[in-house]
Amino acid sequence: MSKGLHMVSRIASLQTSDWVKWIANDDGGSNAQSIDGDEDGFFTSHNRILIDLSHGLSQKLGRQLSQMSTYELDYLKIEMVNFDDANDNEAGLQVSGDIYYWSPTAHRIDAMQMARQLEKHYESSEVDEDSFLLSTDRDYKGMRFNYDADSQVKFATKENFSVLAGTEWDMNELMGVYGNMQAPASNYSNALWTNRCGGPNSMGFDCSYTNYTRLTGANNFDPKSDPFEMTKPISVLGGLLMVNFTHSSVGSTLNTNDDDYLIRVTVGVKGWSDF
Repeated sequence: MSKGLHMVSRIASLQTSDWVKWIANDDGGSNAQSIDGDEDGFFTSHNRILIDLSHGLSQKLGRQLSQMSTYELDYLKIEMVNFDDANDNEAGLQVSGDIYYWSPTAHRIDAMQMARQLEKHYESSEVDEDSFLLSTDRDYKGMRFNYDADSQVKFATKENFSVLAGTEWDMNELMGVYGNMQAPASNYSNALWTNRCGGPNSMGFDCSYTNYTRLTGANNFDPKSDPFEMTKPISVLGGLLMVNFTHSSVGSTLNTNDDDYLIRVTVGVKGWSDF
């Protein structure tokens, strides 16, 4: 366990090399790095950001941190900041949704360790750039998991099993497959659960930013940022969190064009432990 509160902050980007990045955005082009509201206040397409704590802390501390770890997250803030794509941020926007992550349980840790054992067994007979034993490249051997699809984290571990979707390991599919390998809920006539690994933890969030630059009168200019701040520490398995935007404030007569905002994430990690 490494102790001491480590603070890192970043605006979500489109770059695959960033530890806070958009993995789904219903706006294309340069606007895909920002978010604007929906006229009816409900996003019908995905707007999602992935937070990779192991990546962010590796950059900060100058050492390789593992996803085969539990990260103790003591602070989390999600806030909106103005986006300079055009002269259009004249009113304001509120967005809300859910933050998903896997907390550590015995079954979930067993699932990740099983994946590691499978990769070691498979790579024991291979010689390539990511072999666990002999290798054609100098690299770290630790497992790297996406959240729920390929190409979400940097250097995700390739998987070579035809029964799994995609070509890279992801935590969502792993938990589903491993959970179904255990004693099924159908063994019990009154089970309230369906899978031994269960589902990811979630917590709601809400944040807003107000400009109101078009209102007349000196007393009406009152810019304000109202970020989301987590109030309780959480334990995050693998260091992955997914921010899913589901709702927004509705369209306003103050807006000539939709306001666009960047999303900044600040986290404070007080420690982590490998398994």
